[in-house]
Amino acid sequence: RSGASVRGGDLAQLSTQPAKNASAAQALIDSAINQVAKQHGITLAQPGSAGSGAAGGAVVDSAALDAFAQQVVGADGVLAATAKFVLAKLGVEEPKVQDEADENAAVVAAVEAELGADWPKQVEPRFDERKAILFDDRWASAREDLARIYYNSEYNSCANNSEDLKQVSEILNRYGSFVGLGRAISSEAEWFAKKCKDNKSNDNKFNVLSSIFEQVAKDALKSTGDLPKSRNHEHYGDDSQIFSNCFEGDVAVVTGVAPNSIAARVVTGLLEGGATVIATSHSFKPSVKKWAKEAYRLHATASAKLWLVPANLSSYRDVDALVKWVGTVSKKVSGATTTILKPAYNPTLFFPFAAPPVSGTLADSGALFESQSRLMLWGVERAIAGFAQIGADTDVKHCMHVVLPGSPNRGIFGGDGAYGEVKSAFDAIVNRAHAEKVWSNRVTFAHPKIGWVRGTGLMGANDPLVEAVESRGLKTFTTSQMANLLLDLCTKDARELAAKAPLDVDLTGGLGSEPLDLNELKAQALQENSRKQANQDASNDSSNKSEVKSINKALPSPNIPTQARVNLEDWKNVTAKPQDQIVIVSVGEIGPWGSGRTRFSAEQSIQDNGTVSLCAGAVLELAWSMGLLTWQDSPKPGWYDAEGTLVPEEDIAEKYRDEIVARSGIRPFETGMGSDYKDGANEEEAEIFLDHDVSFNVATEQIAREYVALDEEHTEISSDQESGEWIVTRKAGSMI
Repeated sequence: RSGASVRGGDLAQLSTQPAKNASAAQALIDSAINQVAKQHGITLAQPGSAGSGAAGGAVVDSAALDAFAQQVVGADGVLAATAKFVLAKLGVEEPKVQDEADENAAVVAAVEAELGADWPKQVEPRFDERKAILFDDRWASAREDLARIYYNSEYNSCANNSEDLKQVSEILNRYGSFVGLGRAISSEAEWFAKKCKDNKSNDNKFNVLSSIFEQVAKDALKSTGDLPKSRNHEHYGDDSQIFSNCFEGDVAVVTGVAPNSIAARVVTGLLEGGATVIATSHSFKPSVKKWAKEAYRLHATASAKLWLVPANLSSYRDVDALVKWVGTVSKKVSGATTTILKPAYNPTLFFPFAAPPVSGTLADSGALFESQSRLMLWGVERAIAGFAQIGADTDVKHCMHVVLPGSPNRGIFGGDGAYGEVKSAFDAIVNRAHAEKVWSNRVTFAHPKIGWVRGTGLMGANDPLVEAVESRGLKTFTTSQMANLLLDLCTKDARELAAKAPLDVDLTGGLGSEPLDLNELKAQALQENSRKQANQDASNDSSNKSEVKSINKALPSPNIPTQARVNLEDWKNVTAKPQDQIVIVSVGEIGPWGSGRTRFSAEQSIQDNGTVSLCAGAVLELAWSMGLLTWQDSPKPGWYDAEGTLVPEEDIAEKYRDEIVARSGIRPFETGMGSDYKDGANEEEAEIFLDHDVSFNVATEQIAREYVALDEEHTEISSDQESGEWIVTRKAGSMI
């Protein structure tokens, strides 16, 4: 801008004339730069000018200068090498820095020497609250039970019997409790009862079924709180579990649950009593989940709940996590909505049954005994103390009743690892409760001495010796019998007695009162089994000579379809002419399981683990549609395979079932998609290999170790002390 300022001086510090060529533009830029430098007290020199450097304008490359500096003063430079040489001549050694890898190796070696090479795996946490399963849908399974009672063909056995209330009771006992399930279940039962009364095809059978449904309708409207709290069974004798309302309001923690175990039977008894049960399983296999589902359906009352969670109680981290999870509320927040997934529980009963397979003699003491004691003893002590403190600040009068499963086996069998020492230590736990009030003022104990229980993980291998043992006057128990006896120690009266003094109960059946020689018992059992086998073989030979039976294994129980009843009175008011009506006589389908018939068979036979066991008719139909079999009238009428070999009809199901199932259902392509098809891969992704190290930050150590697990060989992690984050480095050569 041209002209002068009213405050003095020119407005323009640079030329106001437009630059007409490149030289003028460069001169204008230089003037502007010099003007700014002058304002900051800096003098600039043009490159190549006389004052730009003492070397006549020579310019030094900064990169070359840095490289030269490293050669002189760097870690491996001339000065460092000279210093190391001088120190070596003087006999002064450079201080050795302990390598972190060496330290870790030393720790690993110490752990392996003291605790065993697999100790980290033994104490690896398995608890994950996200995997917890809650069964509290007795109202839903009850509706399924009602349908099963009506439609299940096994009740055809009622056809020749008159109405019998005892028979009604027996049928109801095959299903879970219907008491207190509410109006919806009662209405459905009434509907089935009416359906039975309207069905006159078999009066006796449907009279019995009608009585069943009428009883269910009454039970569903009852309140569980109105039921008497009772338990009736004969000591040492009753396998049944009828704990009517005994444990309603109780929260029980049962560890070490497995199908057919004492712990499993304890769980079913608690569910029959209306308790909320938290069961832990180390394996958490599908078989355990299936057992839990069936146990709840068959034994739970309206108020009962069953939680199943994975936990490794050899891990103190899992013990602490389980205690924390039980005693705190689990929530899910979605926007402004908060959903309570699990309330905070305050356990009233604790059954520590978790135990590993025990083996080993005293000569094996060390890491083996350490791991067994950790699970059966120290983890139990830690859990008792943890559960006892839940709610200590809010419910000062609360008391948890602990059933410590003791044993008379204090090494009398031998070869069972630390089992005897652990059971002796249980005596000490009960005794120290008198002196250590810091935890025991909220705990009562029942300490039964459990005898020989058949079919358990500990004694199941000795089941062949049971007859020989009982011949010597000892009493053995089933898991159901022992569970019933243990639950008897948890009734209201039993807990009142335990509040005064620990319950010391003898459930040994005489075990431990006299020495047992297992080798002698095995010899006796072997001799007896040989004698019985010889008698059985002789009996079979005689039976085979006198009677020959023909069995068709393909069709063990044919189902004869019947035409549905039609009331012609319902069609009298139809005025449309037959030629004007559309009649649908059938509906067909085709799918990955074949026709509607075969698909229905697959749906009926699918198991919880995903396996399918098709019926013989479905196997034959699918084998024919797949071309595995064809019908031929000659040379002999029958089903022939692709090679022209006659296949007996009774062998078709057994021979082709697995292949048919493998070919059916929704499954990935194996062939026909081209040579470059990759099953399960995203075709938009490509595999590349890093040609240099790449580092990036993650928020937590857990996330960092997940990257290590993906590629341990090419991944390193370290902690960033300044940011609190973790640095993950993928080394050159790793695939991404």
